[in-house]
Amino acid sequence: MPRSDVRRIGAAACRIRSSGKRLHIQPLRTDAQEEPAPPEVLTSLRYTTEELLGEIVAACLWHSAAVASGARAHYESDDEDDPLETEDAAPAHRLDVRLNEGRLTVLPVRLDPGDGNFPVHPPDRVPAYDGPVPEDHRRLGTLIADAVATRIR
Repeated sequence: MPRSDVRRIGAAACRIRSSGKRLHIQPLRTDAQEEPAPPEVLTSLRYTTEELLGEIVAACLWHSAAVASGARAHYESDDEDDPLETEDAAPAHRLDVRLNEGRLTVLPVRLDPGDGNFPVHPPDRVPAYDGPVPEDHRRLGTLIADAVATRIR
């Protein structure tokens, strides 16, 4: 993982929004405003694996760290073995992914059922993952896919 080795990034953040087989990954600025990192680019994918998903997330974290370049990756899969499509997957939810000095935190965010754009902040927000950055794209993708597939209660 030469350029996309996220273990070399100091601080970065991205937001992942899922609904069915669609996954929107958006790098964020790491300042207090947490706005999308400009400019935004939309990419469509028809097939993915955990490795490719990890690569997309890694690229978004790199864009966040650079701030000067940003992207929004849009994922759509027709594959039966889609790691993001499981029977237990919530119909729509969001994950906030933060990277700080080699530590990755993936935090599920419950969305308002009336308006899926607004987060509901439960008092006991427990990370889906909080630990060292995975060593390769496949592990990073598997970690994200597992977090997306976990129902937020």
